[in-house]
Amino acid sequence: MLKAAFSPSRLAFAASLLFLHGASTAQVIQTGPAAAPAAPPALQAPAAVEAVRPMAQPAQAAEAPAKAAPAEANARAGTTTPPPSKLGQQVSTPVPVVMPSVNTNADGPTVVYPSADTIVERAVRQIEDMQLTPTQYERLKGIFLERQQQRATPYVTPPKPITRTLLVNLDPGVSPPTLRLARGQQTSLVFSDVSGQPWFIEKVSMNRQLFSDGKAVGAGQGGGAQAEPPTNVLSIEALTPAAYGNVTVTLRGQSTPLIFVLTTGQQEVDMRVDAKVPGKNPDAEAEVTLQAAPSLDNALTYFLDGVPPATAKRLRVTGLDGAEAWVYEKNLYVKARANAQYPAYFGAARSTNGISVYRYVGVPKAATFTTGGRALTAFFE
Repeated sequence: MLKAAFSPSRLAFAASLLFLHGASTAQVIQTGPAAAPAAPPALQAPAAVEAVRPMAQPAQAAEAPAKAAPAEANARAGTTTPPPSKLGQQVSTPVPVVMPSVNTNADGPTVVYPSADTIVERAVRQIEDMQLTPTQYERLKGIFLERQQQRATPYVTPPKPITRTLLVNLDPGVSPPTLRLARGQQTSLVFSDVSGQPWFIEKVSMNRQLFSDGKAVGAGQGGGAQAEPPTNVLSIEALTPAAYGNVTVTLRGQSTPLIFVLTTGQQEVDMRVDAKVPGKNPDAEAEVTLQAAPSLDNALTYFLDGVPPATAKRLRVTGLDGAEAWVYEKNLYVKARANAQYPAYFGAARSTNGISVYRYVGVPKAATFTTGGRALTAFFE
């Protein structure tokens, strides 16, 4: 009987009943009313917040249409509102840090720092690259020198320096000679008589606001307790690039003053002018001569300066070392560092350095000179 109760057909039927009974039970549980979750306890606002909330609600209601109006206008126009700018705000994105070197291997990235020698070598190379080349140094020096030269002179073209001899003529009606000066350069005026003896200066008068002779404004020369040693040299310098004026020089024992016109900005500048004054100064040494006092000749200055006239014919001189001779307008001109004795000469000019030029009437074949205590005869061919 038990075998008939647990037959396979009966077991299958019982299993199906159990399956149907479980499905219906599950359906009843799912289709039943859903259990609502437990609501959290409500938070009670303070009394002050509850009093302000009614006042803030109308303002929020008024702001809503104002914010919606631009969005609706952009929607009708087919455009979108740009996102707000974050300029001036801190960016949350971290800034990447550049490492010297990263090697990726199986263990992960590894940072490799350069060695100290490598860093020093790179710094030295950077310093070397920043240095100027010799050519660049030469260019900079050229620019510096050019600027200094432009600042050194106020003239576009620097004047040419000249040294000359000037015969002073004290006759009335004769225009005073002109001295060419330049700013930044001194002109030395050397006074001597016809025999080459220095003629000392007694007084100098000029506009010292335009020209300078090394003395204060209003100062003269000679006399008084502050008198300086006597001199026959006057050095003048222009204080402005275009100064113009004159200087009056009074020599010792000379009643007639010497007047010179001072000008600047010329193509040539007188560096030294040997002014030959006619007459004999009172401080000259006594000389014993057998001829009358020589007179000045305009041609003597050309031979004394070493620039004889173009028509002068040079002669060969023997017997006197360093002597030179020319024939000019049927007269003989001899330049030597010696004193002429015979024959008598009719014109002479001497410089302060001991060189003399003598003019003889006609063309003699020989002339006697004294130098160093000896008498020598010069022959002209």
